Amino acid sequence: MEDPTAASEFRPRPPLPPPVPPSDSTTATQQRTIAFRHPGYPDFGPNLLSLIAVDGEQGMGDGIDYDTALVACGIVACNNWSQSWFGIKDRSGGATTFRAVSRPEDGVLRESTYYFFINQNQDEQYPVFPSFDHWRFPHRNLPNLWQALDIPPFVPSSQNLNRDGALAAALRDQSCRLTAWTNATEASHLIPFASSTWFIVNSMSQYCRLPMRRDPVDDDRNLILLRRDLHLLFDQRHFTILPKRTSPDPLSKPSLVFHTWQPRGDRELHHLFHNRTLQQPTTGLSVEFLLARFAWSIFREQTYPFLTGTFEYTVQLFSPATRGVRTEIRNSLGLFSLLRVLPLRTFNHPVSAGEPKVALVDADSESEEEDDFDSDEEEEDEPPRGRSRERKPMCMGNPSMTGF
Repeated sequence: MEDPTAASEFRPRPPLPPPVPPSDSTTATQQRTIAFRHPGYPDFGPNLLSLIAVDGEQGMGDGIDYDTALVACGIVACNNWSQSWFGIKDRSGGATTFRAVSRPEDGVLRESTYYFFINQNQDEQYPVFPSFDHWRFPHRNLPNLWQALDIPPFVPSSQNLNRDGALAAALRDQSCRLTAWTNATEASHLIPFASSTWFIVNSMSQYCRLPMRRDPVDDDRNLILLRRDLHLLFDQRHFTILPKRTSPDPLSKPSLVFHTWQPRGDRELHHLFHNRTLQQPTTGLSVEFLLARFAWSIFREQTYPFLTGTFEYTVQLFSPATRGVRTEIRNSLGLFSLLRVLPLRTFNHPVSAGEPKVALVDADSESEEEDDFDSDEEEEDEPPRGRSRERKPMCMGNPSMTGF
C-alpha cells in the first residue's frame, strides 16, 4: 500500500514563452526604412540619414517619431534644429517645390522620403559633421524637447560615494533601469569610456556631479545600471535613450524612453523594450550626457550613409591641434582617413584631464583603432582588440555588479 505521507510527484514548470509571439515573427519582412535627404545634393546619391520605421502601431512600426528624426538630422547637420524643418516634393505645379511637413497628430512620420532643411534656403549645401569625433557638443543650445526633460538630481547619503561614481550609480539605480533585474547588472557609460578624449575636449565635465573627479567620464551622472546582456547591446548601438512626447500638447513634459534602432535583427529587443519608460524613480542622469549618447549612436554607416557617395561634401572638421572647427569640401575618399581624429581610450591607458593627447590618425598607419562607422558586431565601449582590459567591481556586496 502506497504511503500517503510520501512526497507528491514533482511537476516541472513549463518553459518560458518566446520573447516574440509566433504571430509577430513574420513582421521583420515588413520593416521599411524612412529616407531623410540633403536637398543640396542629387537624389541618386545616398541618404543623409536612413532610419528604420520603428514607431507607430502597425506590426513593429510603420514610421519614425518626428522629434527623434528632427534632432537626429540636426545633429549631423552641425546642430541645426532651431529653424529646421522637413519637406516633401510637390510637383503639382509643374516645377518641383517642397511642401513643409508639420508634426503629425500622433507624432509619427510615415512617408518614404523627407528632405531636411536647416532654414528657408532650399538649395543650400549646408555642412555636416563626418563623425562623432568631429561633432561638437551644443552647449547652451539643446533641442527644445531635451531642454524640457526634468530629471531630479541624486544626492548620495554617504561621502564615500564621492570617490566611486560606479558605486554611486549602482546604489542610486538599485536595479537595471530597463528590466528591474537586480542580478548580473553593470554600470554602463552614456558617453562611452573609450570616448574619454572626446569627453575632455568638449568640456563635458561641467555636467558631472563631481566635475573635479580624477576621471570625470566615470561620474555617476554618466552611468546607468543595465543588465549585462543589455549593456552589450547598448554599446553595440542597438538602442538608445531619448525623450518622446506623450501628448500632442507642445507644453507637455516628455518621457524618457528606450528607442531601438534595428528591429530587423532585434525583434525580441524591439518587442519587449521599444518606447518603454525607464524604471522609476529616474534620478541623477545628465540630459547632456544622454544627448551625447544619442548622437554617438547615430554616427554609423547603417544610419548615416551620406558620406559614402561619390560627391564632394561640405563638412565641418574638428582640429585637435587648434581645438577649432573648420569648414572644408572633401570627397568620400579624402574623408575616410579623417573620421577618427581622437584616440580611443583603453582601461590601462589613462587620459590627462588637463591636456589630452590627441592626434590625427595616419591613413597609412597600421592602427588597431576603427573609424566611427563600426560594425554592430563590435562592442563600442571596449578597448581595441589585443589589449588587456581591467575590470573593477561596480557595487560592493554584489559581485555580479561588474562592468565598464
